[in-house]
Amino acid sequence: MSNTRTRREGSSWIRGAVVLAVLGALTAAVLVSPVGAAPTLTKAKVKTIATKVVNQALNGYQEEVHWALVDTGGTVVASSGGVTVTPGAPGGSRFVNFGQDISGRAILATQHGGPGGFGEVVAAPCGGPTPFPLVTCTGANTTSHVSVTTSISNGTPTNLPFYVAVIK
Repeated sequence: MSNTRTRREGSSWIRGAVVLAVLGALTAAVLVSPVGAAPTLTKAKVKTIATKVVNQALNGYQEEVHWALVDTGGTVVASSGGVTVTPGAPGGSRFVNFGQDISGRAILATQHGGPGGFGEVVAAPCGGPTPFPLVTCTGANTTSHVSVTTSISNGTPTNLPFYVAVIK
């Protein structure tokens, strides 16, 4: 039931954005028409303008989230762009550099599979004012870094693949 409801709510948002885009296109066409002239707005022009408006709105949300998928070796497999990783303490610790100040932002991290089943992921900001961070980010203690530590289910620190995201 909740999936159906979520899909309906999501499609309502998109329909609302399209309606606003079309109304904006019609308003723009009327405003740029010569005084007294009938607006020359074709279906193709409305579609082009509406598509641009909707794409700009959707792209605005992507810019609010910076993320990375990091493999067992510490390589960035996929990301929102500009993300690098350096090793931390041996066995499961890595420092993810988002290339910009991430102070005061929400940090989300989750394991992406790995040997021996699933384990644990802990993520915390580096740098920043006291009392935060509560972690030591040796060699990466700036406000653009996040410390990510992974461990297998018994708590042993182990390099495992993970996703990490910072939300503006």
